[in-house]
Amino acid sequence: MRMIVRKSTKIALRRTSSLYVILLLFFIVLFYFFITKRAMSSLSDKPRQIIFIGGYPRSGTTLMRVLLDVHPMIRCGPETRVIPKLLNLRGQWGTGKESERLKAAGLYPDVIDSAVRSFILSLIINAGETSPVLCNKDPLSFIHLEYMAKIFPDAKFIHMVRDGRAVINSLVKRNVTIRGAPKEIDDRFLAWEIRVSQFIEACNAIGSTRCMTIKYESLVLQPTEVLQTLFKFLDLPWDPVVLHHEKAMNRNALSK
Repeated sequence: MRMIVRKSTKIALRRTSSLYVILLLFFIVLFYFFITKRAMSSLSDKPRQIIFIGGYPRSGTTLMRVLLDVHPMIRCGPETRVIPKLLNLRGQWGTGKESERLKAAGLYPDVIDSAVRSFILSLIINAGETSPVLCNKDPLSFIHLEYMAKIFPDAKFIHMVRDGRAVINSLVKRNVTIRGAPKEIDDRFLAWEIRVSQFIEACNAIGSTRCMTIKYESLVLQPTEVLQTLFKFLDLPWDPVVLHHEKAMNRNALSK
């Protein structure tokens, strides 16, 4: 009987803790949105292009970030690790009891979406110096690619994809863990295949004018051709400086 009570107590504590974290993050986002609304509106008056880089971890997203960051018109800040978590929470708020409770409180999807957008935009803006084009690299944020395209209607998205064998090998060698991912090699490969298929499907749904999939191997073997095509997609001028990014890879602070 004691064991049952202890287990039920632990489950209740976990649920309470999880709910507390969700509510805490939610109120932080809303507080940030309403308090900084005036400041953010002044920033949004200026036309800013936003680029998001994503894909399965160890697929070349960091390389792409550095390549874009050395371009004189682009500032691509460091990985936040916060944006994917926030997007996951937003996904939870959009369904089930949480959605009904929020609506009952007068917090409808458009209000929450505005708060989420403002928070993400602020993270990107405050990650470094002002630049005509801002960029973010949080690989697993692409789990919510179509939602991001909705709240950032003018943004462009770069999906990096790499041979699954190389990805799994890199994850194992670097002892990189992905929350919820299986531990067995065969299962890891299957998880990679499923997730990448989802990313490609979402990228196609957004459309070729807004989302572009780039193979890591092609980028490494044919950098000039691939990057020139990429900059046409981004509607940005070509600059050969992006081909000389080696120094940036060794910098402590990668963004400008």
